[in-house]
Amino acid sequence: YPTFMNADAVAEMAQLDPPAVLVKGDLTTDGSAAQLTEFDELYRGTFGNRLAFIRGNHESYHHVHVGPSYERVDLPGLTTVLIDTSRDGHANGTLSAEQLERLDDEAADSDVPLAVFGHHHIWLPGEDRRDEKFFGLLPEPSEALQAVIARHPNIRGYFAGHTHRNRRRFVETTGDVPYVEVASVKDFPGAWAEYRIHEGTLVQVLRRVSTPRALEWTERTRGMFGGVYPLYSF
Repeated sequence: YPTFMNADAVAEMAQLDPPAVLVKGDLTTDGSAAQLTEFDELYRGTFGNRLAFIRGNHESYHHVHVGPSYERVDLPGLTTVLIDTSRDGHANGTLSAEQLERLDDEAADSDVPLAVFGHHHIWLPGEDRRDEKFFGLLPEPSEALQAVIARHPNIRGYFAGHTHRNRRRFVETTGDVPYVEVASVKDFPGAWAEYRIHEGTLVQVLRRVSTPRALEWTERTRGMFGGVYPLYSF
């Protein structure tokens, strides 16, 4: 796909002058050193220490270790937590006991809301088949994450990438906490998410990369998979 999609997205993000930029994995296509350097030069070169990232399956599938397994980013009125959900050599994801325990502890100690970011979307009880080949976060770690969220009302959402679609789901045990999937920059609709923090409210704004060349490319990729991609994406 055209490398300008990332460049144009970064330029639009920079116009907002955000206090933090969080990248939820899939920094590359196949985890090559050249692609990792390109990512670093573009994103780190623009945002410096405001950038935080974890790896995705496009890195872990190729046994590339980059980024932390757990990173906390404190912002005014909000704590964000990035957790590496990837599994070496696999497309789907998991969470370790250590990651879950740290999230549990930090949520218990926090006096502000938390938002959790990972690469893989959760397995949904009652909707997804219990299967070790599930494409997202495997059933057991998904349930363990949901149990942590259920214990802490200040965890206000889990936000994932991986599927390249825009979706919001809820789980009975965690009430109105949203489990969100956000589209990718690289193809239709060519999007990224802005998060606005208000008193008591976290708002997600889906932003489509809107330069003329980006819109031309994403309209072209609208027709992928026999034309059904828009139905999947939204």
